[in-house]
Amino acid sequence: MVNKLENLKDKMDSTILKDVYFDAKQYQQVLSSIENSKNDKNRSLLKNKFNYLLSFSVVSIMFLGITYFVGTQLNLLNDPETKQNTQDSLNKPSNEKSAYIPPKQEENYDEMSKEEILTKMINSVDYFETARGEYKMHYSFSPGYETVEYAISLKQEPGGYAKEHLIQVK
Repeated sequence: MVNKLENLKDKMDSTILKDVYFDAKQYQQVLSSIENSKNDKNRSLLKNKFNYLLSFSVVSIMFLGITYFVGTQLNLLNDPETKQNTQDSLNKPSNEKSAYIPPKQEENYDEMSKEEILTKMINSVDYFETARGEYKMHYSFSPGYETVEYAISLKQEPGGYAKEHLIQVK
């Protein structure tokens, strides 16, 4: 391989490059293009460093923002005084109106309307064991009414039933 490269310049000048004219002007252009490529490399390095720095800054700010948000949601970033105040306020009963919780009562055999029964049953999910009664439903499209007899028990074996009787009035 060394033998082939010894006379390369002479061979190139005598064959391929014999018609190519190369003077000082072209020589300066080649040198200036080499110099410009070095400057471009320096500029691209600065540009790449700036891009990396900008990307790192944006990601860091987003990470810190998410960390702050999660910390405030979990009350990790609050002062101990604020934490104590929130715990005290949670322990104190509020004076605001809350859901109606009736006292536990014994069996009630008094006459009650359908709305009263419904209200008592809705507001006393954990407090009633049995309910029994009947009510009448009047329809505008039909003469007469329907009587519904119902019973529900939540004692040892929970269950219930409803009987409907349609009464036609002429």
